[in-house]
Amino acid sequence: MRSPLPSGFVLYPNRLIFDDGLVRTINFEPILNGPVWGKLRVPSLFQQVKIDVESDTLLWPGEIDIDPTVLHDWPDHLAYIVEKQKRLSTPVVHEETHP
Repeated sequence: MRSPLPSGFVLYPNRLIFDDGLVRTINFEPILNGPVWGKLRVPSLFQQVKIDVESDTLLWPGEIDIDPTVLHDWPDHLAYIVEKQKRLSTPVVHEETHP
């Protein structure tokens, strides 16, 4: 990503400009669930996002980040991320066996 986030940075949808010229608006709201990403539902925490120059991606406090390839190809990854979060948050039910 080559540009800093705009000064009018809004809470969940964000416009990102990538080095290859792609401009993508990403709505993070669908993935802000679970023990890690759910923390970012707090607006004051979400808005502390920075561009990490070493990894060239977005970075929030607590070392919360996201792969820049996932950001670049967001539509290809969103459904998978949401489904994975659902699977991880669904408790596993073990059937009892009776002798």
